[in-house]
Amino acid sequence: MMRRIAFPSPAALRPGLGLFLLCAAIGCGRGERVQLATTAKQPGPIIRLIEGPAGHFEVAGVSPSGDADRKPDEWNQLFAVYVDDLSGSDAGQTPVMGSHQVKNGVLSFKPRFSLREGVRYRAVYNPSALSGTAVAEKPVVAFFSLPKADSSSTTVVANVYPSCDELPENQLKFYINFTAPMSRGEAYQYIRLLDADNKPVDSPFLELDEELWDPQCRRFTLFFDPGRIKRGLKPREEVGPTLEEGKSYTLVIDKKWMDARGNPMKETYKKPFRVGKPDDTQPDPKNWKLSLPTADTVQPLTVAFPKPLDHGLLQRLLWVVDASGNRVPAITTLSNEEKAWHFTPLKGWKAGKYELMIDTALEDLAGNKIDRPFEVDIFEKIDRKVEQKTVKLPFEVKEP
Repeated sequence: MMRRIAFPSPAALRPGLGLFLLCAAIGCGRGERVQLATTAKQPGPIIRLIEGPAGHFEVAGVSPSGDADRKPDEWNQLFAVYVDDLSGSDAGQTPVMGSHQVKNGVLSFKPRFSLREGVRYRAVYNPSALSGTAVAEKPVVAFFSLPKADSSSTTVVANVYPSCDELPENQLKFYINFTAPMSRGEAYQYIRLLDADNKPVDSPFLELDEELWDPQCRRFTLFFDPGRIKRGLKPREEVGPTLEEGKSYTLVIDKKWMDARGNPMKETYKKPFRVGKPDDTQPDPKNWKLSLPTADTVQPLTVAFPKPLDHGLLQRLLWVVDASGNRVPAITTLSNEEKAWHFTPLKGWKAGKYELMIDTALEDLAGNKIDRPFEVDIFEKIDRKVEQKTVKLPFEVKEP
């Protein structure tokens, strides 16, 4: 947890006078560290930078009256953080993106993305922008930076899923896994899709303001633009599909992408693949094959699928319960290009009846769910639609 610093009573302070405390907790899982920052022409205020997992800045001793409904630009007039360009001026600069809040005499700013190590930042608190302030007061300006990490980075792309070399024309997404936490907010700058002539494909991916990361910042989910996947939508009709059957492509992840410590990756990653025909068929558990373990062993239950399924969803949308409905603790792994799921219990199997539980939100590579295909035309009859949230495949573990 982030360390909390005791503030003086708000009643004992006036904006621009007394003690100002700036607390920052940034990064992906690093331990806390405190450093003093220098202030420009402000001998009184004390500004501190605290690194940790919570990810926010605070200025104590401000009045919340009339300030709760500010717009983003108005918040930045009151308190903003900039990447310092050594000009000493905020004119023309864009503040670090984030959100503000005033509560109990404390002004909080939470950056949208973690700060960069080795980069100098400038925090500017302008008390004259407070509501009801009659006397103009000089801004409080602080400069600080995170220490630059060792430049010899070892961070690389560990793997990309799907792992197969042939993907359907209507492939929906990639999962990109890294060996260490990565920086956030610039992912789309460092990912390219090249055609067979090594020319960039124009705008192939869905670029979201809120990037899709796991909590450790080690897995990034990259979606193809759905508007160029679904037939009948304008982007597909005007620009064409991103991937075309029979052609080859390469997913490129540039080594210039910084990890969470501010270092570029060790090497560029490339995933070449070819494109097959579109897949509009829903996964059907009736076509899955179960290889059963025997009692008093920790042999895995193996489930084989006719085609690859979504790597991320397979980790959490399949599980096993015993005859009493209790979930069986286990470790799950995948193999055969995500066409096989292995369920290894933490304790030996007991003879008896079990059920493989399958959440119907499970998808294949093209986004077809068990209960609904990705390509749905409201004028087209859906031959098979599963209404229940889960389906069950019963099996029995027998004595050897």
